[in-house]
Amino acid sequence: MSENRPDGWIDVAERLPAPYASVLTTNGKQDEPPQVLYYAPNGVSVSKLSGKVYHWKSETCCEQSYDDVRFWMPIPQPPSKP
Repeated sequence: MSENRPDGWIDVAERLPAPYASVLTTNGKQDEPPQVLYYAPNGVSVSKLSGKVYHWKSETCCEQSYDDVRFWMPIPQPPSKP
């Protein structure tokens, strides 16, 4: 995949967003809607069972961390008045 995707999504394997900046994210599955998350380079939580470090966090759901983000894009601006 390329950063120049026509749909605007950026592959996390190619580039990550600025730390703690809210961005629109997806795991690439069509049946799951995109979510607004932020990326924390040092991790936001650690699984007590596996020791896995989670780097993606929701601003609205303080108990949820994510590890399956595959693509991100800046949050689009709201529509302008006609």
